Amino acid sequence: MFNYKKFVFKKFSQAQPAQTQSGKILNELDPNKSTGKILDELDTNKSVDKKVEEQVSARAQEKARSVNNAKRQLGVFEDTFEKLGEALQEVSKDSPFASVEPGNLVKACDSVAKTLNKENVITPDEIQDIYQQYIEAFQNMLSASQSLFTEYDEVKNDDEVLKLLNLGGEIRSDSGAPASPQTKVNEPDRLEMKSFLDAEIQKIQNKIKLNELKITKQQRQFMQFDILYQDMFNYYSLLSRICETKTRYDAQVEQFKFGSPEDYQALLSYYEYGMSLLQIMAPKAASIFPTNAKNIQSYYSMLIEQARAEISKLSIDPLKALYGRK
Repeated sequence: MFNYKKFVFKKFSQAQPAQTQSGKILNELDPNKSTGKILDELDTNKSVDKKVEEQVSARAQEKARSVNNAKRQLGVFEDTFEKLGEALQEVSKDSPFASVEPGNLVKACDSVAKTLNKENVITPDEIQDIYQQYIEAFQNMLSASQSLFTEYDEVKNDDEVLKLLNLGGEIRSDSGAPASPQTKVNEPDRLEMKSFLDAEIQKIQNKIKLNELKITKQQRQFMQFDILYQDMFNYYSLLSRICETKTRYDAQVEQFKFGSPEDYQALLSYYEYGMSLLQIMAPKAASIFPTNAKNIQSYYSMLIEQARAEISKLSIDPLKALYGRK
């Protein structure tokens, strides 16, 4: 009778150890390679893969920094634009020369007193400088916006960079832990981040439109400064001289019945010059606000007539004093 147990025992006792057999099989597959060499190659491949991952991660980090730098740069220009706009508004509010309605020649001292209550009386050159900076800030803001749009467009399909930017909230892995740069983004997260990018671009575009309206308003305001400021500056300088001379002349008349001839002639010259300035300024002021041109022209005409009446009064005052009339 066939002894199965004895047969099995005999066969396996004659066989080589399993470790030797395994080594033989490996050697037969590639006689030039040992087990150690194969393991070394596996380790080398892992090292290569790791380096590739590190390179990809470094690339993503650099791109993320580029996007964030573009965002910061835009923020700087937006802030500068806002502050310069506020400065121009302060100039318009505080400067006595910002209005198209000049002070009254006949009430020169009252008009000059109003300018003394203003803290920020600046020159036309200073206004020109602020306005130029304002325009440059707007242009820089547009350029920075376009740069950020370009950055966003370049990363909108780059999962690794999007995760590093952490757009629209923290993206998490399936385990619930924060996602690493190598974690694959699932489709809903990808759509959310792209939607966030689109919303950011739309927000920036809307802000640009709003700032375009602001700069249009400032352009009109600056046009007023550019057209009238120097004339208005000269006009208020004239009012100051009239106030000083008229005060001294009236005191002399009060005390001696006659004022200084020099002051008398100076006042006549000042009023004549003031009328000439008003005639030059009237059409300029009307051009700034065409819809209100008629009222502006009427106001200037009224100031000119008052100055003319003051000249007539001054002309006969010496005769009245000579004949003892008030």
